[in-house]
Amino acid sequence: MEQIIIENGGTTGIANYSAVVSAVQERLKVYEGLIVTEDAIPQTRQDVAELRKIAKNASDLRISIKKEHEAKIAETVSQLKEITDLYTSAANKLDEQVKAYEQKAQNEKEEQIKAYWNANVGNIGKYLSLQTVWNPRWLNKGYGMTQIQYEIDEAISKATNGVRTILAMKSPHEQTLLRTLFSTLDIQKVLDEKIALDEQLERMQKDRDAQIASDSLQDSVSPVEPVFVPEEEKNVIADDFEQYTISFKVTGTKKQILALREFLISNSIKFVKGE
Repeated sequence: MEQIIIENGGTTGIANYSAVVSAVQERLKVYEGLIVTEDAIPQTRQDVAELRKIAKNASDLRISIKKEHEAKIAETVSQLKEITDLYTSAANKLDEQVKAYEQKAQNEKEEQIKAYWNANVGNIGKYLSLQTVWNPRWLNKGYGMTQIQYEIDEAISKATNGVRTILAMKSPHEQTLLRTLFSTLDIQKVLDEKIALDEQLERMQKDRDAQIASDSLQDSVSPVEPVFVPEEEKNVIADDFEQYTISFKVTGTKKQILALREFLISNSIKFVKGE
């Protein structure tokens, strides 16, 4: 076997690596395609032992060089880790402050949003929660309060108009439709649900009519029950959204009149000056 020449303690590799590899490959050619016969087994065992011995020598040299260098660089590795930890610790402390500041800013912004909601939601707030319309992006630094207020106003307006649309339908499924509106703020889903419920009710009526006809043919005198319509909970929301117009005169001091005007405005009650 070609002698392995190690220079610089192995830090620059094997000096005659190419020559060693070529010599090894040349020597091993004799084993390519070799078919071991019974007579050749003793010699083959010697070859196997010799090959394993050479492989172990190479492995022992590898392990020796590795241990030698690991021992030499252990202190350097430890020192570099200490320096790394110092920088990492400083970065973590700064990062904690940044995150704490950002969290504080988000908390303050959330309180601003809640305050605006409470000040503007009006009667619809009894049925529509801020959580339903909440947009997680609102707390992002780049999401301005002007845009947030606009989206809140839009949600409140959509809910209010949706309630008035549902009340105008005079549907037997009114409360179900209102619940869908307040959970989705999607008037199209409300309309789709109304169609589905009306079709279900119509099928129930047809089935009942068919039963009545069948009973009549059999001269049945049993009383016929009306079509079952799911009983809706008492409608109290109409009091908050159905609008009425009344005319009246008011007599009072200037201060009282101004106070009344302020009350009407603060409660979003439309009024016009009388003739």
